[in-house]
Amino acid sequence: YFQVPANWSLGHIPVATENVLLDGSFVTFTTTGTQTIKSVSLENTSTLIIYDQADLTLIAPSMIQQGSLLSVQFTGVLAIDGSLPGTNFLTNNGNFSWTGGTVTDGNGLDAPTSKFVNYGTLDAWINGTPNLVLDVLLENHGNFSLSSGTPGRALISTSPGSGFIDNYGFIYIDENPTIAVDIYNHSGAFIDIASTSTTTTLSIFTGTLTNDGTLNVIASQY
Repeated sequence: YFQVPANWSLGHIPVATENVLLDGSFVTFTTTGTQTIKSVSLENTSTLIIYDQADLTLIAPSMIQQGSLLSVQFTGVLAIDGSLPGTNFLTNNGNFSWTGGTVTDGNGLDAPTSKFVNYGTLDAWINGTPNLVLDVLLENHGNFSLSSGTPGRALISTSPGSGFIDNYGFIYIDENPTIAVDIYNHSGAFIDIASTSTTTTLSIFTGTLTNDGTLNVIASQY
C-alpha cells in the first residue's frame, strides 16, 4: 500500500519534494485524504491504483511507461498540479484505466492549465459510479475508449471549459454515455460511435464538438 512507510526505500511515505519510481511494483493508494508527490514514473509493468476517496497530486511531469498501468477508481482523484501553466503534464505510453473519480489540475480555473497526453491505451468505463470528471486538457494520440454501463452517466467537467479533449488519434464511444466536455477532432483523427441501430444522432455530445477529422457510426458490440 502507498500509505505504508515501510513499503518505500527511504522508509517514509513520499512527499512533495520527492520523485517516485515504481519499478515492477503493484501499489494501491486507499487512504482518505490528499497526498502530494513531485512526480511518478511507472516502469516494468508497474501498477498504481488510486482508490475510493484517495487524492494524489503530482506537481512535476510524470510518466506511465509501456506495459505499466495507472488506475483511478470510484471517487479517487488524480490531480496534475497546474499552478504553473504549461509546465506540468502526465504522459501515458502504457495503460490508463478510469472507472470513477476525477482527473483534474486542482486549481479551480475555468480553463485547463495541465495536460494529460495519451500515446497508449486509455479505457474509461462509467458503470454504477458517479460521473467521470475531466478538468485537464486531454490530448489523445493513442486509443481512447469511453463506454457507460449505466444509463445517464456522463463525462463532465466541473465548470464549462475546465476540461477539454484534443483528439489526434482514435476515440471509440459505446453504450451512449453523455459527453459534456468540448472535443476537437483534428484532421486525420477518428471518432467511432457505436450504435445498436442503423441511425444515430450526435445528441450524446452536449459539449462543443469540432470535427476536422472522421466520424463513423458503427455497429455496437453489445
